[in-house]
Amino acid sequence: MNGLQLEWVPELLRFMSRRWQVLVGVTCAIVLLSIIYMCVASTKYTAETTLLIDTEAAASFQTQPVTADAQYANGVVESQVEVLQSDGLARSVVRRLKLQDNEAFLRNGRSLMGMITGPITGLFSSRTPATSLSKETAAAEVLSRMIKVKRIGLSFVIDVDIKSLDPNMSAQLANTLADEYVEAGLEAKNSNTRRASAWLQARIGGLHDQAIAADKAAQAFKAKANIVDTDKGLLNERHLGELNSQLVLARANTADKKSKYERAQAILKSGDITGNLTDALQNEVIIHLREAYVDAANKAAEWRSRYGAGHTAVLLEEGRMRDIQTQLYNELKRIAAGYQSDYQEAKASEGDIEAQLQQLSGDASVTNADLVTLRALQSSSDTYRTLYENFLQRYTQAVQDQSFPISEARVVTMAMPPLRPSWPRALIVLPAGLVLGIALGFVIAVLQDALDRGLRTARQVRSVLGVNCLALLPVMSSPRGTQAAPLTGAASPRSIAYTPDVPRHAEMLPLSAFGEAIRGIRNRTIQERNGGRPAAVLGCISVRPGEGKSTVAGELAFVLAQSGYRTLLLDWDFRNPSLSKALAPNASESFADVARGRVPLSEAVWKDSRTGLSVLPFGKADSDIDLFTSSATHDLMRRLRESYDHIIIDLPALQAVSETQMAGKLVDGFLLIVEWGRTSQDVLLECLESGQLDRRDVLGVVLNKVNMKRVHKYAGGRSRFEGVAIGSSASYLGLRAGQVGQDQNADLGVTF
Repeated sequence: MNGLQLEWVPELLRFMSRRWQVLVGVTCAIVLLSIIYMCVASTKYTAETTLLIDTEAAASFQTQPVTADAQYANGVVESQVEVLQSDGLARSVVRRLKLQDNEAFLRNGRSLMGMITGPITGLFSSRTPATSLSKETAAAEVLSRMIKVKRIGLSFVIDVDIKSLDPNMSAQLANTLADEYVEAGLEAKNSNTRRASAWLQARIGGLHDQAIAADKAAQAFKAKANIVDTDKGLLNERHLGELNSQLVLARANTADKKSKYERAQAILKSGDITGNLTDALQNEVIIHLREAYVDAANKAAEWRSRYGAGHTAVLLEEGRMRDIQTQLYNELKRIAAGYQSDYQEAKASEGDIEAQLQQLSGDASVTNADLVTLRALQSSSDTYRTLYENFLQRYTQAVQDQSFPISEARVVTMAMPPLRPSWPRALIVLPAGLVLGIALGFVIAVLQDALDRGLRTARQVRSVLGVNCLALLPVMSSPRGTQAAPLTGAASPRSIAYTPDVPRHAEMLPLSAFGEAIRGIRNRTIQERNGGRPAAVLGCISVRPGEGKSTVAGELAFVLAQSGYRTLLLDWDFRNPSLSKALAPNASESFADVARGRVPLSEAVWKDSRTGLSVLPFGKADSDIDLFTSSATHDLMRRLRESYDHIIIDLPALQAVSETQMAGKLVDGFLLIVEWGRTSQDVLLECLESGQLDRRDVLGVVLNKVNMKRVHKYAGGRSRFEGVAIGSSASYLGLRAGQVGQDQNADLGVTF
């Protein structure tokens, strides 16, 4: 099995690792509810009785065949299952045992949930006075819920289970239900038979009279039409058939005589009476003469070959042959005359038969017209006779069925009081609760994961926003034991204060994951400029306030200054100038004062004595909203580019100040700070797609306040640092824990 088929396994494991609290919590809650249910649920006992549907039980007493089709048999059994669960049968059991007044039985219909919700639902429903019928209906509903009927496989055996609070009551109800079912079947069969017998008896009398009347009408019409019927059919039909047969024979005889006569005439006309005589003209005289002619011809040929054609013997034989030919011709004429006489007689006989047949056919046409009416009368008579016989047979069968009350259902096993309760069962309730809890917890966890719109990995940033992710900054903790002591002595009045609020963790803890991540941002966004080229200007921006953009701006500025760059930090967040409050709390001159020419730059800039970082704070009295569009601001920014290598600007949040995007004309690019898992993807996309922030101006995204204990549950694989700086050089990434694997960097979006 290749890796592609198992690539979902790591993703599933990461999902389980980040949502295991939900899974465990929901599962434990459901299991706890199952245990509580086990403790408060009523103990119930199940009694079982077995019935057999024997469709051939009464076959030996019935004359009609029993249907043996498998589909029909299955339908019969399934129908009986529904009958056993019917409300009518339940009512019969209630009436027989008077269950509507049995309090022990009625307690089976009171559930824990019903006792809780019953009084509440009763307030909103109208109460009707209790009657005997309503009590019976309520008891039947309780009994119907207690009954469970099932067919065993494809057999004819049916199990009937009844569950109640009392084992003896369960057995009594099961046996009574079986008895009522068998008796109801017998009663239904007897009732149907009685109704059928009464109806058949009345119907038979009418059919008997109709059959007799139809037969009399047929016989009367036959006598009136002089139609004589024999055992072989009508008399005129028999005579007509005989004449037809005689006519066929006469026509065959005439044709034979005619052919012989015509053959004899043809031979006489041809003159070749010696060669054209065939076996059809068989005559002893002709045969004898032909033999004599052949003998004379042979002798003449023999003498001719010996002595020549003129010899006396040859001439004698030839004369003999001529005499024989004359005799043959005369004999043939006599035979032809005889054939002619025979042909005339046969033709006359044929004509006589045809005349008789035509006369008889004329009489038959009249008879056939009467036969149409006779057949209709006879058919009606036969129909009534058949109906009468069928109904008489059915009546006899109905009387027999009524006299043999045999049921098709019988009890195979009677119900006995159960020895052990059937519910609740720990082996069913607890595993079911466990499975339900796991399934419900998994569904809730999936919903939580699907509804989580925060950005948590570099891959998400790249796929959702279409912008590179530069770093994952962990949640910062105070650098205990590493905080530098304040400077004493001849410190400048505009020196940056050393307090816990000053964002210089990366400077003071360079080997920490946070410090490595800040240096990674530096390497990806700020490139060293040589040859007197303008300094790089970077704006730190966020969508919502409080995402840590001011901290990132300050940390990045301190790292750049510590690296030897001439760095200026500008606080333009006039909604919340947190950097100015932390780094220059007592500043009286500000960026606006310098831009307007009120004070020189040297008198407004604050310095860090350790790194040489310059800070131009935002004054308390500054409230100019047109800071980004002012020409004075643009002139001052051009002068600052010439004086510093790098300028880091802390800009207001996009949701706080709508004009922030105007700063794109003053900076080389934006560094978008996004709080890990908190800032919604939809908000970020709205800012990028609505033009509030141009995607082309964004150099990259920094995921801030990352919970490094959980990030591996989203990113796939856990770094050996506590934080990740994406794209930092190998020297920085290897300071603490060695080289990061290529696969891990690929997952975080590294592009070297």
